[in-house]
Amino acid sequence: LPGVPSVLRFSGSHTLPHHYRAQFTSFHCFLRLTTSSSCIIFFFFLMIRRPPRSTLSSSSAASDVYKRQEYGSQPPSHAMSAERNQFRHIFFKTGVVSRAAGSAYAENDNTKVIVAVYGPRQTPSSEFSSLGKLKCDFKIAPFGHDVAPRRWTMEDESRDMKAARELKWQETASMMEQALVPSVQLDKYPKSLIEVHAYVLQSDGGALGITTTCASLALAHAGIELFDLVSSCTVVHDSDGLTLDPTAAEEHGSSSSLLVGYMPSLDKTTQLSQRGCCTADQLQKEMDLGLAGCCKLHELMREALLRKPEAI
Repeated sequence: LPGVPSVLRFSGSHTLPHHYRAQFTSFHCFLRLTTSSSCIIFFFFLMIRRPPRSTLSSSSAASDVYKRQEYGSQPPSHAMSAERNQFRHIFFKTGVVSRAAGSAYAENDNTKVIVAVYGPRQTPSSEFSSLGKLKCDFKIAPFGHDVAPRRWTMEDESRDMKAARELKWQETASMMEQALVPSVQLDKYPKSLIEVHAYVLQSDGGALGITTTCASLALAHAGIELFDLVSSCTVVHDSDGLTLDPTAAEEHGSSSSLLVGYMPSLDKTTQLSQRGCCTADQLQKEMDLGLAGCCKLHELMREALLRKPEAI
């Protein structure tokens, strides 16, 4: 320290002058007081931040209608049937893309989707059409798969694999159009084009269902005239029974799957896509579970549209 003589040492073999000893004693007391106060404030902050266990359990129990708990490789038998008939964690938010006419973001546990709607705008063709046209585009982010793209590795992606991926995305976009077109009042948009662009940020099962649901929410946010909101979900059947809103692993291990698109207010089905082998009774049970799941999604979609925008 400036002004302190060089003979000053902080060991027991040397003593401090009287005026420096008084300053050092005052500084030592201040340091002990400051340390004690910091510890008290820190522990008090921890007590405030950590809620009691009763609060955590009650908040988790209140949201178990739309959230399926994750267990290990062997879930409990008494909770397995109830958990398989529930959705995973679902979250909706509108107005996430500022430049789009309407947009929405959806999270279905580890499946995350963002959808932007542009239009209605004039069609490029000169022919007059009394009905508007809805065009969907579907893509998955390179980092959205559980397997890294080949262009990130030493191996080059072949032309056939790239063409197969593009064809699969076009098929998915076509299925989105089939589910959404019956809900849009296209007669009010003559010679117009409405574009829906869907981008999957992460995929862990049920990507098409939650993307269709998010697209219908984005159309409503854009102010497009709709007959009703379209909610879509997937039901799979395996050796353990039916599962609503399956993960990617559950989809791969299933014997059959059913994709349902539904307008609950009008009680009309916009899409039914079944894959695999199943009996007529199993198909009826899959449809009943899928329609019940679409009604639950419809409630969440209405809440997301009526929710007030957050202040920035």
